[in-house]
Order: sequence, then C-alpha cells, then structure tokens
Amino acid sequence: MSEKSRLFLIDGSAVFYRAHFAFIRSPLINTKGENTSAIFGFTNSLMKILFEEKPDYIAVVFDTKEPTFRHEKFKDYKATREKMPEEMVEQYPRVVELVRAFDIPVIEKPGYEADDVIGTMAREAEKQNLETFMVTGDKDFMQLLSEKTRMYVIRPGKDVEIWDQSTPMERYGFSPEQVIDFLALMGDKSDNIPGVAGIGEKTAADLIRKFGSLDSIYDNLNQIPQKGLKNKLIEGRENAYLSRELVTINRNVPVDLDLEKIKSTTPDGQKLLKLFEDLEFRSLMDRLAELVDIDSFGATDQNDDQLRYHLVDSRRKLHNLVQKLKDSEFFVFDTETTGLKTFDSEIIGISFSLQAQEAWYLPFNYRKADFTKAEAVEALKPVFESPDIGKGGQNIKFDGLMLYHLGICLHNMKFDTMIADYLLNPGSRQHNLAALALSYLNYRMIPIESLIGPRGKKQLSMADISVEDVCRYTCEDADITFRLKEILEKEMKRTGTYELFETLEMPLVEVLLEMEKNGVQIDVPFLREMSSELENEITELEHRIYEMVGSQFNLNSPQQLGKILFEQMEIHKDFGGRKPARTATGQFSTSEQILEKYGSHPLVEKILEFRKLSKLKSTYVDALPLLISRETGRLHTSFNQTITATGRLSSSDPNLQNIPIRTEVGRKIRKAFIAGDPADFITSADYSQIELRMMAHLSGDPGLKDAFKRGEDIHASTAAAIFNIPLSEVHADHRRKAKEVNFGIIYGISQYGLASRLGITNEEAQEIIESYFIRFPRVNDYMIRTIAF
Repeated sequence: MSEKSRLFLIDGSAVFYRAHFAFIRSPLINTKGENTSAIFGFTNSLMKILFEEKPDYIAVVFDTKEPTFRHEKFKDYKATREKMPEEMVEQYPRVVELVRAFDIPVIEKPGYEADDVIGTMAREAEKQNLETFMVTGDKDFMQLLSEKTRMYVIRPGKDVEIWDQSTPMERYGFSPEQVIDFLALMGDKSDNIPGVAGIGEKTAADLIRKFGSLDSIYDNLNQIPQKGLKNKLIEGRENAYLSRELVTINRNVPVDLDLEKIKSTTPDGQKLLKLFEDLEFRSLMDRLAELVDIDSFGATDQNDDQLRYHLVDSRRKLHNLVQKLKDSEFFVFDTETTGLKTFDSEIIGISFSLQAQEAWYLPFNYRKADFTKAEAVEALKPVFESPDIGKGGQNIKFDGLMLYHLGICLHNMKFDTMIADYLLNPGSRQHNLAALALSYLNYRMIPIESLIGPRGKKQLSMADISVEDVCRYTCEDADITFRLKEILEKEMKRTGTYELFETLEMPLVEVLLEMEKNGVQIDVPFLREMSSELENEITELEHRIYEMVGSQFNLNSPQQLGKILFEQMEIHKDFGGRKPARTATGQFSTSEQILEKYGSHPLVEKILEFRKLSKLKSTYVDALPLLISRETGRLHTSFNQTITATGRLSSSDPNLQNIPIRTEVGRKIRKAFIAGDPADFITSADYSQIELRMMAHLSGDPGLKDAFKRGEDIHASTAAAIFNIPLSEVHADHRRKAKEVNFGIIYGISQYGLASRLGITNEEAQEIIESYFIRFPRVNDYMIRTIAF
C-alpha cells in the first residue's frame, strides 16, 4: 500500500448538527415546504472533501440511539442535551440516503458513539500505514492526534483547518495524550460531563501544563498555593476521575477496517441526480457533474442529427435570417463577446433561435463571409429596435448593453430565463444557463472552458476561437434558452409568479439597462487629492507605531505583527493574560476580529486605524478611478436582479451599495460621486424606515403605528430611551446605534449580538431588548407567533 493513501472518517452526527445550525437563521425550504438546510450543508461539506481532497478511502460514521458504556457509568450522561430538533429528525433519513447515493459506506455501531468507532478505525489505519483525517470540530478528538492521524475541521464561512499532533501544544501547551486529563478537569456542559466544579478551560490548561496529568495534580495538591483552587480539586476528585473515563475515546470497538468496503468509488450519477432534483439542490448540480463521470451522470448530449445549427456566412443567408426575425413574434438571441465587462468588451457575433433545436450564428468580421460587420448591424438594427417583436435571452440586460455599443437600442425585452428561474427559485444561487439546462432539461452544455481554456492569464478570448467551434457553442446557448423559455413560462403561470415577472421584473430590466448605460460621474481630482492626504496620514501612523514598538517591521505581515504584539510586547497580559489566539499554522492570529479585543491598547488602536485607512485608500480612493470606462469617462456598475433571496437589487463591479458611510473618511469618499453636468444634480431618495413600517402593519402594535402617524423618528426616540437623554440631544451616532437596535431586534438579534454591535455588556443589551418589547409588546407577540407558525 502507498504511504500516501489517505482515509477520511467523517463524524456524520457532528457535521449534520453543524450544518443545521449554520442555517438556523435562514433555513432552506424547497417548493414542497421541506426544510433541507442540514442536508444541503452536509452535502456541501461532503462534496468539498470529495472535490478537494480526493480521498483513497472514506466512510461516514453516525451515532445511534442505543445507550453506551458512558450511560451505564454515569446515568446523567448527556441528560441535559436537548432532543434533536424535529426538522433535523425529518432530514436524517435523507442524509443517510444521500451518503449511500455517493457510494460511501455508512457505519453505525449500536452501543458505541461515533467518536469511539472513528478512534478504533483510525488506530487500525495507523497499523496499515494510512494517513487518517477525522472530519469533525469536536475537541475531544484531539486526544487521538498523532503522526498519521489528523483532524479535518470544517466551519461554515471559514477555511478548512487541519489539526495535527502539534495543535494541542500550540493551543494549550501540552501533548495529545494530556488532552484527556485536561477535558476531565474542565468537563463538558454539552454532554453533561461534570469535571471539577469551578474549573474552566484556562485553569484546567494551567494545571496540566504545570503538573502534566490528573494523577500528578492529586499527588501534589500541597504545591497549589491557591486555597480555593485546592479545595475545588479535593471536593471534585471523584468527578474528575469519573469524567476522565467518560471523555476517554474507546479505541477497542468491535469494528473491522475493511479497506475494500471503504475504498472511494465513482458514484451512480443517475441516482444522485434524481436525489438532487428531488431535494431541489440546483446550485449543486453543476458541481456534481464535475465530480461524476458524464456517462454515469445521466445528463444527455444533444443528438447532432436532430439539430439544425446554421452558420450565417453570406449576404443571402443574412437576408433570409433577418426576414425570419422580422416575420416572428418572438425570438431568443445571445451575443458572443470578447469578455464579460460590458464597457471593455466587443461583440464578435450573435446567435438566434426561433424554435427548439434550431439556431443561427451570425459572426462579425468573418473572413469567409461576403458582408461586413457594418452591413450586418444595419440589417439587424430595425429588428432589435422593433417594439412589435418580442426578444428573449439569458441575462438579456448584458446583451442589450453590448448592442448599445453597436448603436442599437434594444426594445421589447419580453423574457429573461435567468430572472424567470430566480422568481421560481429565489433561494438558489445558481441561475446560469448550464445549471438551468441540467435542472430542467437534464442536459449538460458545452463548457466554455473547453473552448477558451481554464481561468488564468493563458485563457483565450472567444475572438481567438475558430468560427465553426463558436457556432456550435453559441447556437447551443440560443437553442437551450429558447427551450427553457417555454418551460419556465408554464412553470411561472402554474406557480402564480408570471404576473410579477411580466409587470415588474422585465420592465425593470429596461430601467436598469438605462442606469448602467448612463453610469456615474467620478470627481477624479478630488480622489487624487484625498489619496495623497490619506497617504500622509498612513505614513504618520506607521512612524508612530514604529516609535511605540521601538523598531521597524512589516506592518502588513501578520507573522511579524503577531510576534511584536504577543512575544515582544506581550499585550495580552494587560487583558487577563489569556494565551493569544493562533492560526491553524500555529502563528499568532492578528485578524481584525482578534485585535478588536485588545482595541483599548494604544498600540493596537493605532494598528487598527492604520488598517482602516489603508483599506479605504486601496479599496475605494485608489481603485475607483481605475474602473472608469475609457469610452465614456464614467463608472459603470452592474445592477443584479437575481442575487439576493429577498428581491433586493445588488451592485457589482464595483459595488456602489457598499461605499462607506459610518466614518468621516468614508463619508468623504461619497463626495467623489458627482452630477455629470453642471446643470444636473443628484437626488437622494429613500423609503423612511420601511421595514419598521411593515412591522407596524403586520404586528398591529398600537405604539409603533401611532409613532409613525405622529411622524415620530423611531430611531431618534429609541436613541433617547437607550442613552437616557432628551430627544433634542440625540446626535447622528446615537441614532445610528438606535437603528442597530430597532432593526436588530425585529430580526431576532440576541443579547450577545446586540452587545457586540453596540460595545456594551450583555446585561445592558438584554435590558434594551426588554425595554423595546415593553414599549412595543405586539411586536414581540408577532415574532413569537411567527416562529411558532
């Protein structure tokens, strides 16, 4: 066996629970009303391992309902743990079904926990010279870490961490073997393991570092100077040794490590596809196709014998195509371009479809054609601008913008398959044509990478590809879009979303198209001057930091900064002395979140200010002028209708909805956005406290309704109440914090979340929440009723 053979043992129960809580505030509900959050999160983690790690061997281990030796030893083991939430109970069989559909063994051993099964299999794997990765975030598993056994820790929204045998030493200052006694001292509330009352993680770690083991601690109680700590240990001795038995992972479970049974194989694509369709995991389908062999996947290729894809390479063919388009009531088109940036790309051709399985490709500047690009544009212009002929496409706004560069004003945009699918599946993040083809037609399209190559500097442009190859590719786009249009239109009418699509979403496309054409004027000299000012401030801060440290170093190097802060200056000792956090590689963590905990330290305060100004300068002040179009002299963003699940517009390339406003420097950046002409002006319009008005209506709370009827500023009055000041003394910062309260509470913010946002204690945050519900009691009633519903 190869020394590099790798085994992944997945703690199925732990990953399942983690997936559930990752979506606890915004669960995924499919069109059948099923909560699929935990299944989706679990599947995501599983596919991440299969894609990125490509294990040689793999198995998923689940806990069982039967009691274990721990329950026999301690009848209250896990007694305080809440029952599995009902929505998880309903999803569990589907998770098991899904794992088996991936052709991955499911291991359940009645009377033993997943921890014990994994521990036993990992030990057997070491004997067979396998490198084992235990997929879990449970720190109990640290006792199993060795040269060949590691932990693969997945946390939602974060990079995977690999914990090896050095991790306990880096985190706590002791070896994996000592983890058991460490856990025995501190106990585990989630499993109701008692530990020694009054001893937490920090004290337990200090004791293990000093004495080495539980036995040594009790053999040397006289060496502990703190009387209180000594008494706690004496009184908790029985619980300490009981807890040691409970936290020790049993590595002698009667389970075989049969490598043939857990060898990685290519799963049945058809079975997986059917399951993904049933669960409505459309965003994962495209990724699934990359994982599973195409023949077994079940997606079909088009039969070329049935297709009628035409290359328009003569005046006669051009005339015939234009006549067909003029005689039609509706057609689909797709522009082929040199890139995706509408103000930096060119059209190299256009494809059209008027019925399923037939399409035409009209290339521009094709050397074999007997017409010019100008002639083609002149012939097509009346068709695209006709208000009587309906046009359809996939992301038709993009195509409309590209036509604008040819002097064509697109009219009567009737259908956009991307928007239609968004209305049917607002929770999905995949509305691209390939995903829709796979989902609705069970058809895998030609990937663009097969023409232009993978992303990177060496990727080609469509202009570099032969016209014949582009023809097959782009005709397929138009053909598939036409077929999807017919399916999606029927589905929207069936679900009652067609009226919204027809009367709001499609007319909005025209508005957004105009907005993107117009762009926004940027005061470049103003930003240049501001960049110079910020550069001076950043340089001054840099020199001040070096003076405080006593030497120069690379401020942008987390490794160097960590050593300065925590080794040289030991700033953590001013904050209780707790060991500073480290990254997965063992370096001191200097992330913004970590440094904010030390924010009151003068040096850290300067470093955070340095980072803030540097980020504003690089992200906005210096970056915005570089994004200005050379053609128009303006900044052109893209407004997206199909990104947010709530229906709100988003902005990208650049994101103009994210220009800072909370700091003085951020507000100054906004001054760079100016009217394009001296005779013009910029109007700022906003719905006043719209969500709170909706809450007043939905909850029927008389206090909230009356406040709006009186024209009261809810945020200002809340600020007066929070800060116990007269309304006349409320300033902008007070009001901003009150806004956090008002919006945070109606979206269910916890006392901890509110405390963190406002920089107050948890107790003060809880008082604010309680005061809010006293003032608006029907809001609380509405939230409780909604959760119950």
